[in-house]
Amino acid sequence: MPDITPGAGAPGLRLFVGGASEEFAAFLSISLDQLESELSAEGATPASVAEEHGRTREELKTFFMEQQQAQLSEAVAAGTMSQEDADNMIESFASRIDDIIDGNVAYGGAGGMPDITPGAGAPGLRLFVGGASEEFAAFLGISLDQLESELSAEGATPASVAEAHGRTREELKTFFMEQQQAQLSEAVAAGTMSQEDADNMIEAFASRIDDIIDGEMPSGGPGAPPDGQ
Repeated sequence: MPDITPGAGAPGLRLFVGGASEEFAAFLSISLDQLESELSAEGATPASVAEEHGRTREELKTFFMEQQQAQLSEAVAAGTMSQEDADNMIESFASRIDDIIDGNVAYGGAGGMPDITPGAGAPGLRLFVGGASEEFAAFLGISLDQLESELSAEGATPASVAEAHGRTREELKTFFMEQQQAQLSEAVAAGTMSQEDADNMIEAFASRIDDIIDGEMPSGGPGAPPDGQ
């Protein structure tokens, strides 16, 4: 799947499309920085931004659906998601595609999971923890803007930023694990993920937690395949 590395100022694994991403920026032939800036403007939506760059609604919907399908297919191929879960997610995403591109509904591909509203400058559904988030900022006692700034600094990692604010490695690992478990439990409760898949994901996340907080591997966490695989 597309991975986002801790220290790059990103909120975590972008399993579900709908916000700023390298792929969306390339689709519009602009830079990621420009896309993030335009999506963060008041009233901006994926559709309005795409229209400004000469892309039609149908082109945008097709692009988002293709991105969504590709990412879910990779998850199934990697064994980190069942085909049934993937089918349910793509069906839900397709049923909400107009609302998603118009910013009328939080997006994520399935109900019951943490949502991020289009037009807020967020890169997509934050199902997996590991980067900047309101919860992580609150954990450190700082603002989200400050956290994003500190994580984007050269060489910064979740662990180094946490240490600078008086949090130990063990406290950070416990926090990330609790966030991960809570989000996966919500997905299971909502019927959008099987308990078996959730158990596999939390086990994989736990086995990589030190590397994740040290920025030594992508923060896809639960079962995300290594780079290049």
